[in-house]
Parts: sequence; structure tokens; C-alpha cells
Amino acid sequence: MREEPDLLALHSDNRFVKLAADRSGVPEHPYWIANCEVTRGDFEAFINDNQYQGEKPTDRKESEFYNYKDISPTLNHPVQQVSWYDAVMYCNWLSRREGLTPVYRIAGKEMIKDWQYKEKEVDKWEEIDGATGYRLPRDVEWEYACRAGSKTDWSSGSDESLLTAYCQMYPSKMSFPSGKKLPNAWGMH
Repeated sequence: MREEPDLLALHSDNRFVKLAADRSGVPEHPYWIANCEVTRGDFEAFINDNQYQGEKPTDRKESEFYNYKDISPTLNHPVQQVSWYDAVMYCNWLSRREGLTPVYRIAGKEMIKDWQYKEKEVDKWEEIDGATGYRLPRDVEWEYACRAGSKTDWSSGSDESLLTAYCQMYPSKMSFPSGKKLPNAWGMH
């Protein structure tokens, strides 16, 4: 039988949900996941702690589509325009701040293509086995958390007209403040 998700308040402003495997064994093990997106305020605390290297998302005047502050106008909006590399550095910073073992480490260099398909050399990151810190969810973990056990087209059901109560819909170019839309059945926003 599947364990029901538990909520644990780690901080006054952060809540994490513990999810257990379903009957098919997906995901493989229980894990904790934040119930809301990382906010601009959360990410800017990392940037301002002098551990961040690279182009700050807030300094990016224009993306291919929108100005950064047009899509995330306040510190309560989800952080935007961060790369996978930005995200793993944030996870390591948060782990160190909480006294946990960081999950990611640099293991050399690799060539990638950026969003403009230009080749560039970047740090190659790997996960440390047994690390206790924060990490990005695996694809299967992310989908499992978002679907909240549902078998319908969306975690909110099969009625497409209900989607705007749960998520921001195109064509709006501004995000919605983190955690302010309706949560799914497991409290995930």
C-alpha cells in the first residue's frame, strides 16, 4: 500500500512534501520535494551571498522573448531564465547553508550548445553518491509530484477549463506569484 504524502515545515516560508513510491515502484524511493517554485527572492539571496558566478538572470535585459522583470516582476514570483548549471549551484549553496552535504561537484569540462546553438565550454557536473543535500528532481519524480496520483490528462482532472485555476496560461507573459494558484491533491503548486 502506498504511503500518503506527509508535509514537513522546514522553515516558516518553505514547505516540503514527502512522496513515496506508488504500487508500480515509481519513483524508486521516497523523496522530499518543495511544494512551490523557487522564487526570485530565494534565488537572489544566493546571488547576493557572493557564491554565484556567471551572468545573473536579473542582469539579462532581454531574452529571446521577454524582459526578465516583465515575466517575474516581484521577489515572490518564480525565478526565471536560470540554466541547469544555475540550478545545481543554487542546490549546493542551499545544502551548505543548511549544513548538508552538497549533491553536485565539478568533474572537468564539457562542450555544449547554448540556447543560440553556439558551442561553449562549461563545467561538467556530477552527483555525489550518498550526499544528503538538495538536488533537482528526476524527470519521473517531477511528473509523479505534479500528477499527484491522477490518471487524467491534468492533475486537476480532465476539464481543460479548470487549468487556469492551477497554472498560468499562455499568452500571458507574466508569471504568477509562487504558491498562489490552487495546489494539486498533494499540495504541490
